[in-house]
Amino acid sequence: MKGGILKSYFRNLVSKILNRQFLKFLFFVALSTCFWLFQHLSSYYEMEFEVPVKLVNVPERAVVTTPPQASLRVVLKDHGSTLLQYRYFMDFSPINIDFTQYEGRNGHVSILTRELMKQLSRQLSSSTHIVSYRPDTIEYYFNYGAHKRLPVRFLGRVGTESQMRISGVSVIPDSVSVYAIESVLDTMTAAYTTAFELSALKRDTDFMVPIHGVRGAKFVPSQVRTKVYVDMITEKTVQVPVEMVNFPATKVLRTFPPKVNVTFQIGASKYNTVNAGNFVIVVSYDELVNNVSGKFSPRLKTLPAGVSHARISPGEVEFVIEDIPSSDGQ
Repeated sequence: MKGGILKSYFRNLVSKILNRQFLKFLFFVALSTCFWLFQHLSSYYEMEFEVPVKLVNVPERAVVTTPPQASLRVVLKDHGSTLLQYRYFMDFSPINIDFTQYEGRNGHVSILTRELMKQLSRQLSSSTHIVSYRPDTIEYYFNYGAHKRLPVRFLGRVGTESQMRISGVSVIPDSVSVYAIESVLDTMTAAYTTAFELSALKRDTDFMVPIHGVRGAKFVPSQVRTKVYVDMITEKTVQVPVEMVNFPATKVLRTFPPKVNVTFQIGASKYNTVNAGNFVIVVSYDELVNNVSGKFSPRLKTLPAGVSHARISPGEVEFVIEDIPSSDGQ
């Protein structure tokens, strides 16, 4: 019984000693931290901030085709405590660009950033120094409604999985309006989508694609819906006769066989829309008149849309040029 009491007494004594030492440790840690913070916050530092930019007093009849950038990056120098106050407890008011002050310019306004720094200085402590800012120039473009309609050109690269193919690409809408000053409008013949790449497609896909920006121009709409149609590749064979071209009226061509096989690849969705009538195989009299081998290689004159990897079998065709009996000889 006495042994248990002694154990409990010593355990409590050790616990009190450790707790006191730990509290002392925490006290000195807090004290040193405060000293460190005070020392550092009283020193001078540089810190970068983002300051918003806003174009104001824009009349309703004006169209801002390329707006000024949304913000500036400004480096400030001051005591650490002041910079921390800017960072965590203060929202900078926007630097306003008054449209009416620059309205007379020819659709393009370029302002030196230093001309706008007074608006920021009024928000800062008297001890704060503006070290640097970027960009050093702010630009924007505008006009008063001059525009034209342009066709949209697709610039993306798309690919499919094996045994599949792209059967078509459509852009909706297929044209957009562009607003710009006359000198810019005169140079534009089409609006282009931003370049991108898609691969391993296995089904029809549609997505929104931005129109590639042009300095001084505004596109409406600024993006278009692009649809990529994917089809399964299949193979088909049709029999096509060989047609003679530029033969004299007294000559006729006999080929053996009279028809050749044309084997080609096509999307499954268009399988029934392409037949022998969509192909033309020709040979001219000039090609054969001096041909002593009695054989020629047929070639396709036309290839229907959507058809690829067409091949002709047999690769060589035997022929005979015969005279057509005249009516006088009968």
